[in-house]
Amino acid sequence: MKPLMFTLMLSAMCPALAQAQERLLAQPEVIERLSAQTFTLISPKTDSRIEEVFLDTGVTQYIVNDQVQEGRWQMDGAKLCTTYPPTGTPYCYDVFADGTTLIFVSPYGARYVMAPKAP
Repeated sequence: MKPLMFTLMLSAMCPALAQAQERLLAQPEVIERLSAQTFTLISPKTDSRIEEVFLDTGVTQYIVNDQVQEGRWQMDGAKLCTTYPPTGTPYCYDVFADGTTLIFVSPYGARYVMAPKAP
C-alpha cells in the first residue's frame, strides 16, 4: 500500500491522530504558557497525583500527593530547565504544545504530558 493511502486510511480510522498538532514552542511562548500556571501530569500514568506550579518569580513547586518540593525554573534558549535540591543540577526539556496541553521532552526522549489545572 502506498504511504499516502495508508496515512489517509489511518486518519479516517483515528480522527484524534489526524488532529494532533504537536509543535515545538519558542522561548517567549514557553514563558507565557508556564508563568503563574499549575499543570497536572497526565502521562505517564501513575498512582500518585502530580502537579507542577510555575511562579512568575522563577520558583517552581513539584507536588506529589500534597508533598511539595520547591525548586527553580528558567529558560536556556528554548529549553525549560528546572532545578531541585539536593542536586542543584538543572534538568532541561524541549516544550511542545498540543492545544492547551504541554509536553515536556527530556534529552533522553521521555515525554511528560501536562494538562493545565482547572481554576
